[in-house]
Amino acid sequence: MSNGVASANAAAAAAVVGAFRAAGGTRAVVSPGSRSTPLVQALAGTDLDVRVVLDERTAAFIAVGAARSDGRPVLLVCTSGSAGAHYGPAAAEAIEAGLPLWLVTADRPPELHGIGAPQTTRQHDWYGGNIARIVVAAADEVDPTELAGRVTAAAPDAGPLHLNIGFREPLVADRVPRIDVAPVLRPAAIQPCPTPPAEDLDRAARPLIVLGPEAEGLWLPGGWERWAQEADVPVVADVLAGTAAGLRGLDGMLRDEALREALQPDVVMQFGRLPTSKALGQWLARCEAEGVPVWHVSPDQRPHAWRPSDRVVTGPIAAPDVAPQSTPGWTATWQALATAVSGITLDPGFWEAHIWRALAQALPDGATVLAGSSMAVRDAD
Repeated sequence: MSNGVASANAAAAAAVVGAFRAAGGTRAVVSPGSRSTPLVQALAGTDLDVRVVLDERTAAFIAVGAARSDGRPVLLVCTSGSAGAHYGPAAAEAIEAGLPLWLVTADRPPELHGIGAPQTTRQHDWYGGNIARIVVAAADEVDPTELAGRVTAAAPDAGPLHLNIGFREPLVADRVPRIDVAPVLRPAAIQPCPTPPAEDLDRAARPLIVLGPEAEGLWLPGGWERWAQEADVPVVADVLAGTAAGLRGLDGMLRDEALREALQPDVVMQFGRLPTSKALGQWLARCEAEGVPVWHVSPDQRPHAWRPSDRVVTGPIAAPDVAPQSTPGWTATWQALATAVSGITLDPGFWEAHIWRALAQALPDGATVLAGSSMAVRDAD
């Protein structure tokens, strides 16, 4: 019987890992402990990039960064008890940003709950509304193929997945199976550009494209970059847009009232989430309040705007066939101002922007820089 339980634990853990690999995951972050041993054994037999981080809260935010960097699922593994509770802040970040975190919390079996057993607590509803989906299972009571199917079906396109897997002792198996799961292909369907924004763009003389955080997967598949180039439409990019395209560093420029007036567009296509720049976001909200159509091409049906809006399109969508007749000099004005901003000599006294300019000059192409929230990332922008 003991060998049967250990083998069932190993098979269930292998099913979870197999489903994760099938979903495109390549990285795992493990905070080791006794009860999660079957999961760690299953990971050890794969080609996944496994990182060990003792502190669960730190591990979770490392996983957030990994998921943000390439959009692939990242597997988090911890032991039973309060360990998984430290994933809570990262789960909150992940649900808001739509990041595919898989939070796998090893649990003790039901008979140890409610009797004061050590390292045993109520785990399955820890994260509340900060979880997109949840799967709860006892490793030795579920068929591994069925478990892999349940996990695959539950895996959301965006946002965190919580897997709470109960393991009975003995935890260590002599042999760990490999359970291959068919790859899950969920290509984003590119819909034609809806009629309302297409008509607004067709009539536009001063169109503008704004790329917010995580815009790359929303505007590139639909051919918007090529469309903007051919139609001579200015593109403004947030520092977190995930693309090298677009004009940057316009936060200070949009704090000037005269420039805000001079640059007001007659239609805006905003891709991705709310821009990091507060000045840009408030300017867009003001444009919208004054009747400018601001279309939000969103990854999750929310407007990601500073004011309520019903102009929301869930992307990606294709660029329209017809290009607008932009006012001569409209794009050139944006480009000239962006060039002027980039050439401003910084105050000789030390302040935070010096750091970002020095990094930009010193780091090689493709380097990754981790920026803190609040003013740090705004200084980068």
